[in-house]
This record gives sequence, C-alpha cells and structure tokens, in this order.
Amino acid sequence: MAFVKFTRTRARIGTPRVSVWSRGQIGFNQGAVDEFGINKFQYAVLYYDDETNRIGIEFTTDGDAKGACKLAFRKNSGVSISAVAFLKIFKIDYSKTRKFDLRHDDESGYYIVDLNNPLE
Repeated sequence: MAFVKFTRTRARIGTPRVSVWSRGQIGFNQGAVDEFGINKFQYAVLYYDDETNRIGIEFTTDGDAKGACKLAFRKNSGVSISAVAFLKIFKIDYSKTRKFDLRHDDESGYYIVDLNNPLE
C-alpha cells in the first residue's frame, strides 16, 4: 500500500450543511461540496414543497435549464447561489441566517433542505 500525501490543511470540511443567508443567498459548506460533488456542476434549479416546507435542489451543468441559477464558488469554503426572488416568491423567511443539514433524496433525486429543522 502506498502513502498518500495530505495537502488540504486549510480546507473546511465536515457535515454537509446549507445556510439560508439573511442577504438572500443559499450557501453550501465545503462538506456539502465534497460529499455530493457539487463542484462538478455550474448551476442549480430550486424547488419548494409548501406542504412539507422543504427546498429541493437539483444541480446541473445545463445553463439553459428553466430556472437555472449560477453557482458561485468560493475557494475551499463552499458554494452559494443568489436566491432572493425564490425566497420572496415562496415566502421563505430569510430575515436572519439559518443553517440546515443537507441530504440527498434518492426518490426525487433532489438535495433536500428541511426548513422545519434549523440547526442551533
């Protein structure tokens, strides 16, 4: 077995999390980027389920997909998307920044943010 050199000493990694920021952006931590391979995509399409109060996110490379939002990559510290219109249309509170776990739903194929369960 060969040794592999560890070189990412400044990288932020950890549990995949998403934040809904008070400035109307949705941010994904580096743990989410690494766990779900978000860096392979350039866009996201957002969905909202008002019955369950959940956001569904579909990552894509298709910039022509209806509703596609450009991903903004931050060096070794995650990804964000501008979502003011989305948050306003669906009346999702973004008056203060809140964090949530991010999980993948195999049935729908979406990455799910359960707005009923913010993290402390």
